[in-house]
Order: sequence, then structure tokens, then C-alpha cells
Amino acid sequence: MSSIPEETDWEAYYSAPFVLSRFTRRITEDLAVDILKKYCPKRGVSIAEPGGGNSFFYERFRREFAPDVYTIFEQNESGIRLFMKKAAHGSQAVQGDFLEFDGDRSFDLTVSFGFIEHFTPGKTAEVIAKHFSVTRHGGLVLMTFPMNLFPYPQIRRCAEKFRLWHFPDERPLTFDEVQKTALQYGSLLEKRINRKILLTQGMMLFRKGG
Repeated sequence: MSSIPEETDWEAYYSAPFVLSRFTRRITEDLAVDILKKYCPKRGVSIAEPGGGNSFFYERFRREFAPDVYTIFEQNESGIRLFMKKAAHGSQAVQGDFLEFDGDRSFDLTVSFGFIEHFTPGKTAEVIAKHFSVTRHGGLVLMTFPMNLFPYPQIRRCAEKFRLWHFPDERPLTFDEVQKTALQYGSLLEKRINRKILLTQGMMLFRKGG
């Protein structure tokens, strides 16, 4: 039997997001904005969001940081279409594998929410490194990811039992795994454990270049 997990069906996800996501998104964005306001200028930044199809954080980030550029990187056409329905001037979507992006634009802030955990360990390291690759020197990188801490495993087992879990390739990470790669490219500014969303997440903020 293969040990390779089934991939998440993102088409199904964009059609019907996980039942808890409406509750958890606001808590996550509040925490992210509170942290970023300490380090990020309020207006005119350029923002990249890998895995940002139908970005749930886009409108809040527009209000808080007034980005002159907001670019999502996404493979799924439905996710791109949903994002572009709400995209304002200066916002764009790049379709394709984020790891294969070779543009020359460097962003002030690169954020991803629940993206880096959908890969094998080796690929996760590559994706984390790519976050820094598309960020300018001195810019910020913020990533969130699930952690196998109470109550995440209990909720996940229950959701899987009742076939409500739709992320078979989601792999809980640790701070150590993430920073093992990230600290090669920048310095750690903040790390938080967010248990308020029930599906426990880590949030880490780095500055590229130390």
C-alpha cells in the first residue's frame, strides 16, 4: 500500500469550504494584522500570497495596509476566479506552481495561510525558501500552519471519522521544522500558537536578511 497521501481536492474546497473556516478566518486575520502592524508600514506595500486562491484575507489586508500591489500565486482556476471577482486595481493572480515562478518582482511582504503544510517535508522546505526568494531584502515573511497540539488532533480525528475532513495531505508542522529552513534566509521576529481557532495553528514572522 502506498504511503503517499491523497491530494486535497481544492476544486471541492472552493465550492464548499470546511465548516469551521468561517469561524477561524477572522481570528487568524486579527492575529496576523496585530503582529504585522508592529513591523509593516501601513500604506503602499507590495504583498504576495502563495496559495491565495479566493484569498479570505485580501480585503482585510487592503483596508489595513493599502497595498499598491497584491499578487496571489495559485494553480486552481476556481480559486483564481473567486479572487478576481473581488480584486481591486493593482491586484493580480499568477496561475501555476509557486515553486516555478521566476519573475523579477520582489515583494515587501509575503504571507501564506495554511499552505506550506500540503507538501512532503522536502517540498515544504523548498516552498518556505521560495517565500523568501520572492521577498525583497529587509521584507517580511509570515506563514501559518497546523500544529499537532491539543485540540488539533482530537478535532481532526473526529472530522475524519465522520468524513468531514477534506485535507488528506495536510501535515502538521513544528516551529523547529519551519525555522530550520527559514533561518537560513532571515531572522525570526514573532512566533505564536493560536489555539482559539480550535484547529491549533502556528504563526511565524521573519525578516529577510536578518
